[in-house]
Amino acid sequence: MSEHGNDEGARPAPADPPAYGTPPTYGTPPAYGSPPDPGTTEFGSVPPTAAYPPQNYPPQNYPGYAGQWPAYPEPSQAVLALILGIVGLFVFWPVAPFAWVIGRNEVRAVDAGRRDPSNRGAALAGQVMGIIGTVLLVLGALVIVVAIIVLVSVGTSTTVNG
Repeated sequence: MSEHGNDEGARPAPADPPAYGTPPTYGTPPAYGSPPDPGTTEFGSVPPTAAYPPQNYPPQNYPGYAGQWPAYPEPSQAVLALILGIVGLFVFWPVAPFAWVIGRNEVRAVDAGRRDPSNRGAALAGQVMGIIGTVLLVLGALVIVVAIIVLVSVGTSTTVNG
Protein backbone atom coordinates (compact mmCIF):
# COMPACT_ATOMS: atom_id res chain seq x y z
CA MET A 1 0.00 0.00 0.00
CA SER A 2 2.93 2.29 -0.03
CA GLU A 3 2.24 3.05 -3.65
CA HIS A 4 -1.00 4.85 -2.69
CA GLY A 5 0.54 6.98 0.07
CA ASN A 6 -0.89 4.98 2.93
CA ASP A 7 2.29 3.68 4.45
CA GLU A 8 1.50 2.62 7.99
CA GLY A 9 5.11 2.25 8.91
CA ALA A 10 6.02 5.84 8.01
CA ARG A 11 3.36 7.38 10.25
CA PRO A 12 4.66 8.55 13.68
CA ALA A 13 3.18 6.93 16.73
CA PRO A 14 0.73 9.13 18.73
CA ALA A 15 2.01 10.73 21.90
CA ASP A 16 0.95 9.30 25.21
CA PRO A 17 -1.99 11.21 26.76
CA PRO A 18 -1.20 13.19 29.91
CA ALA A 19 -1.91 11.61 33.26
CA TYR A 20 -5.38 12.13 34.70
CA GLY A 21 -5.68 15.47 36.53
CA THR A 22 -2.67 17.17 34.99
CA PRO A 23 -3.26 19.84 32.36
CA PRO A 24 -1.66 19.26 28.98
CA THR A 25 1.21 21.51 27.94
CA TYR A 26 1.03 23.19 24.57
CA GLY A 27 4.26 25.07 24.53
CA THR A 28 5.14 28.56 25.72
CA PRO A 29 2.70 31.43 25.20
CA PRO A 30 3.82 34.28 22.94
CA ALA A 31 5.48 37.22 24.66
CA TYR A 32 3.46 40.43 24.31
CA GLY A 33 5.48 42.53 26.69
CA SER A 34 6.88 42.38 30.15
CA PRO A 35 4.45 41.65 32.98
CA PRO A 36 3.74 44.45 35.46
CA ASP A 37 5.86 44.70 38.56
CA PRO A 38 4.45 42.92 41.58
CA GLY A 39 2.47 45.22 43.87
CA THR A 40 1.48 47.67 41.13
CA THR A 41 -1.86 47.89 39.43
CA GLU A 42 -2.89 49.47 36.18
CA PHE A 43 -6.15 50.77 37.67
CA GLY A 44 -4.80 53.33 40.07
CA SER A 45 -5.18 53.15 43.82
CA VAL A 46 -8.08 50.68 43.94
CA PRO A 47 -7.05 47.60 45.89
CA PRO A 48 -8.10 44.30 44.31
CA THR A 49 -10.24 43.49 47.37
CA ALA A 50 -12.24 46.77 47.36
CA ALA A 51 -15.92 46.28 48.13
CA TYR A 52 -18.24 46.74 45.17
CA PRO A 53 -20.46 48.70 45.28
CA PRO A 54 -18.96 51.25 47.68
CA GLN A 55 -20.45 51.51 51.15
CA ASN A 56 -22.25 54.81 50.43
CA TYR A 57 -23.94 53.47 47.28
CA PRO A 58 -26.77 54.45 46.91
CA PRO A 59 -27.09 57.40 49.30
CA GLN A 60 -29.42 56.76 52.19
CA ASN A 61 -31.67 59.78 51.53
CA TYR A 62 -33.23 58.22 48.41
CA PRO A 63 -36.65 56.61 48.80
CA GLY A 64 -37.21 53.00 47.85
CA TYR A 65 -35.72 49.74 48.92
CA ALA A 66 -32.37 49.64 50.64
CA GLY A 67 -29.59 49.51 48.08
CA GLN A 68 -31.78 50.61 45.19
CA TRP A 69 -31.37 53.70 43.06
CA PRO A 70 -34.57 55.38 41.97
CA ALA A 71 -35.02 55.64 38.23
CA TYR A 72 -35.92 59.34 38.40
CA PRO A 73 -35.27 61.85 41.20
CA GLU A 74 -38.93 62.87 41.63
CA PRO A 75 -42.02 60.68 42.03
CA SER A 76 -44.67 60.91 39.35
CA GLN A 77 -47.97 62.72 39.92
CA ALA A 78 -49.51 61.69 36.61
CA VAL A 79 -52.11 59.40 38.17
CA LEU A 80 -53.16 62.18 40.54
CA ALA A 81 -53.58 64.56 37.60
CA LEU A 82 -55.59 61.94 35.72
CA ILE A 83 -57.91 61.21 38.65
CA LEU A 84 -58.43 64.90 39.38
CA GLY A 85 -59.12 65.48 35.69
CA ILE A 86 -61.79 62.78 35.61
CA VAL A 87 -63.39 64.01 38.83
CA GLY A 88 -63.15 67.65 37.72
CA LEU A 89 -64.71 66.93 34.35
CA PHE A 90 -67.55 64.60 35.34
CA VAL A 91 -68.26 65.02 39.05
CA PHE A 92 -67.06 68.22 40.72
CA TRP A 93 -65.92 71.06 38.47
CA PRO A 94 -63.97 73.05 41.11
CA VAL A 95 -61.35 70.24 41.14
CA ALA A 96 -60.56 70.74 37.43
CA PRO A 97 -58.08 73.66 37.80
CA PHE A 98 -56.00 71.52 40.17
CA ALA A 99 -55.85 68.75 37.57
CA TRP A 100 -54.79 71.31 34.96
CA VAL A 101 -51.95 72.66 37.11
CA ILE A 102 -50.71 69.27 38.34
CA GLY A 103 -50.89 67.80 34.83
CA ARG A 104 -48.98 70.76 33.38
CA ASN A 105 -46.28 70.52 36.04
CA GLU A 106 -45.97 66.77 35.46
CA VAL A 107 -45.61 67.13 31.68
CA ARG A 108 -42.95 69.81 32.19
CA ALA A 109 -41.09 67.60 34.69
CA VAL A 110 -41.17 64.65 32.28
CA ASP A 111 -39.86 66.86 29.47
CA ALA A 112 -37.07 68.08 31.77
CA GLY A 113 -36.10 64.48 32.61
CA ARG A 114 -36.97 64.63 36.30
CA ARG A 115 -39.85 62.12 36.09
CA ASP A 116 -40.66 58.88 34.32
CA PRO A 117 -41.59 59.46 30.64
CA SER A 118 -43.96 56.48 30.61
CA ASN A 119 -46.41 58.56 32.67
CA ARG A 120 -46.48 61.49 30.26
CA GLY A 121 -49.69 60.32 28.55
CA ALA A 122 -51.62 60.09 31.82
CA ALA A 123 -50.37 63.52 32.87
CA LEU A 124 -51.33 65.01 29.51
CA ALA A 125 -54.80 63.43 29.70
CA GLY A 126 -55.26 64.86 33.20
CA GLN A 127 -54.13 68.26 31.96
CA VAL A 128 -56.54 68.23 29.00
CA MET A 129 -59.46 67.09 31.17
CA GLY A 130 -58.51 69.79 33.68
CA ILE A 131 -58.61 72.43 30.94
CA ILE A 132 -62.01 71.23 29.72
CA GLY A 133 -63.35 71.04 33.27
CA THR A 134 -62.03 74.54 34.02
CA VAL A 135 -63.76 75.92 30.91
CA LEU A 136 -66.98 74.22 32.00
CA LEU A 137 -66.51 75.63 35.51
CA VAL A 138 -66.12 79.17 34.18
CA LEU A 139 -69.09 78.79 31.83
CA GLY A 140 -71.19 77.33 34.66
CA ALA A 141 -70.21 80.20 36.95
CA LEU A 142 -71.15 82.72 34.23
CA VAL A 143 -74.51 81.02 33.70
CA ILE A 144 -75.20 81.13 37.43
CA VAL A 145 -74.21 84.82 37.67
CA VAL A 146 -76.40 85.72 34.65
CA ALA A 147 -79.30 83.69 36.09
CA ILE A 148 -79.02 85.49 39.44
CA ILE A 149 -78.92 88.89 37.69
CA VAL A 150 -81.96 87.99 35.58
CA LEU A 151 -83.89 86.66 38.58
CA VAL A 152 -83.04 89.72 40.66
CA SER A 153 -84.04 92.09 37.84
CA VAL A 154 -87.28 90.19 37.16
CA GLY A 155 -88.06 90.04 40.87
CA THR A 156 -87.51 93.76 41.39
CA SER A 157 -89.42 94.76 38.27
CA THR A 158 -92.50 92.76 39.25
CA THR A 159 -92.53 94.22 42.75
CA VAL A 160 -92.20 97.78 41.49
CA ASN A 161 -94.91 97.46 38.85
CA GLY A 162 -97.11 95.19 40.89
